[in-house]
Amino acid sequence: MCIGVPVQVISPGQWFAKCRDRHGELIDVDIRLVAPPLAGAWLLTFGGAARREMDEAEAAEVLAALDSLEQAMLTQSDPLTGFADLLSRTPELPEHLKNDYLTPKSCLSTGG
Repeated sequence: MCIGVPVQVISPGQWFAKCRDRHGELIDVDIRLVAPPLAGAWLLTFGGAARREMDEAEAAEVLAALDSLEQAMLTQSDPLTGFADLLSRTPELPEHLKNDYLTPKSCLSTGG
């Protein structure tokens, strides 16, 4: 399973940005796959590269979930505490998947 990790941009560059990770460490993140970020922006990263920009609220939710998973692995704490935003509402499909999911399709081939 792949898990994206939010980081905050400290100093953007041409191809890489100096960012602060969830442990407070400064890391270099490849930003060639995203629009040039501004200092203070939040990026969702995977494998050392930014995949997309995210707002601060979404970054906080993902960081809380990661902290909760880490605590669950290290202790016997309840892993659901970091997922309050998901437990308090009915999950929704992303917009780009809604049409495919909500449109009835036959599992049988129509060909002969």
